[in-house]
This record gives sequence, C-alpha cells and structure tokens, in this order.
Amino acid sequence: MAMDWSRSLRAVYAGGKGALNQLTKTLAGEWAPCDITVNGVSPTFTRSDMLEQAMQNPDFREMVERVPLGRPAEPDEIALLFFILQATLREW
Repeated sequence: MAMDWSRSLRAVYAGGKGALNQLTKTLAGEWAPCDITVNGVSPTFTRSDMLEQAMQNPDFREMVERVPLGRPAEPDEIALLFFILQATLREW
C-alpha cells in the first residue's frame, strides 16, 4: 500500500480493514475445497453525501486527496467491480 496511514485516529479503521482483508483470505482458503470463491472489495473512500460533509474538514480532505488516484471512488466504479467479479469468476 502506497499511502501513509500513520495519522491519529486511524487505528480502529486500519485494524478493522486489516481484519476484514485477513478474514477474506482465510475464508477463501477454507471454502475453496467446497467450490466456494471468496472475494473482497475494499475501497478506501467512496463518494457519498457523508464523505462530502467530512471533506469540509481540510485535514480530512487532504487525506482523501492522497489516495493514488487523487480522488475518492465513485459508487458506479465499485458497483462495476462487483458485477465483474460475480460475472467472470462465477465459473472459475
């Protein structure tokens, strides 16, 4: 990951996200013998009304602008990823 998440008040977010990523990997390994595919989609920031409000805080806005694309994900971009995963990996 190319971002610096060492800012204050990030421990809960980072711990939760790390736990979900590890849970995804573990379930994928455990459920593979049952022919069940497990995937995870874990965007950092996705544009929403709540995010727009939070971005009124200059420190928070700076953090959002530091993501590799320099902007939050759009909801349609995340939805498209779910569609691609379910459509292409269904038979895999």
